Amino acid sequence: MRSAHPRKRFRFAAGLVQRLANTLAFERRCIRSSFVAQVRRTLPVRLHLRALLARRIDALDASGYLRDAALIVALLAVLPFSGCEKLDRNMYDNPAFRPQEEPVRLPPAGSVPTKGLEHTPKPGTPEAAALKNPEKTTDFTLITGKELFGIYCTPCHGASGKGDGPVAKKFVPTPADISGTGYGGKYPEGELFAVVTHGKDGMPPFRSDLTAKERWLAVAYVKTLK
Repeated sequence: MRSAHPRKRFRFAAGLVQRLANTLAFERRCIRSSFVAQVRRTLPVRLHLRALLARRIDALDASGYLRDAALIVALLAVLPFSGCEKLDRNMYDNPAFRPQEEPVRLPPAGSVPTKGLEHTPKPGTPEAAALKNPEKTTDFTLITGKELFGIYCTPCHGASGKGDGPVAKKFVPTPADISGTGYGGKYPEGELFAVVTHGKDGMPPFRSDLTAKERWLAVAYVKTLK
């Protein structure tokens, strides 16, 4: 039996590889959807694609094309197992963030809050030092500020603001003393607000976690620390 032309055999083998690659890519997209139901719905289509490939291979001349498609047949044998890889990828694809990394849900670049853009001067500028707390200080606002301080500030700065929080020793340098004898008593409230907004040194910014009002209430409570 005469063998087919090598170039023709090569083109056919390349086409067969492309069909197999398309089949595998189709199955991968089904698996990555994380929905077993969708995989089951696409099962007839996948079986049809495999049957088409099998019929094309069965019709080939054993002395010609099958020798070039031996690798294709071997890869085709593993197709039943390709659809079993991690049907449920919810936890498999779940991104992990280390402590003190950027917040998980930062707003996209260029996005505008519904209440408009906030223009807060950077720490260390005269504009920041000139900022005044627009929130009236009352017993209720101080209670709210204390609660916010306990959630966002105490882990690093401690309940007294001395920089002796439960995780303070893990940082180099250690968190600043923001009590009345330290940073909190030395700098005006506008500077503290700018630091809370933009962050400074090892301290992360809290503009994405706290509203401007909540930051001012926390600053008001910091100014009461002795």
